[in-house]
Amino acid sequence: MAKKKDKIVINKEVNASVKYVRVSPYKLRKVADIVRNLPPSVALQQLKLMPQKSAGILYKLFHSCVSNAVNNFSLDESTLKTSKLIVNEGPKLKRSQPRARGRIFGILKPYSHVELTMVSQGEE
Repeated sequence: MAKKKDKIVINKEVNASVKYVRVSPYKLRKVADIVRNLPPSVALQQLKLMPQKSAGILYKLFHSCVSNAVNNFSLDESTLKTSKLIVNEGPKLKRSQPRARGRIFGILKPYSHVELTMVSQGEE
């Protein structure tokens, strides 16, 4: 009988994050949900075609994560898979709007933090 060679699967994680983005987390999550389980090459194509401001932010983040994998860890782009895409709330900028009869209404301008983790599934 011939011996079977065991394949060793190596999973390397590559991270990229962006903090203090001046977009609401709600708006960012709407775009993130669309590209969450896609391969990076397909996600980049989808994000490039979307008109939202948050799509441009996520495009840069995906591109940065793929570049980190290729340049820093010498991984192949075709083996990458998105494992985590998390959109969190950041601080809120507080502004005021003057209204009638001397009153003031508050305005909250939210910030967001986004974390992206990709996994390379290669064999040795």
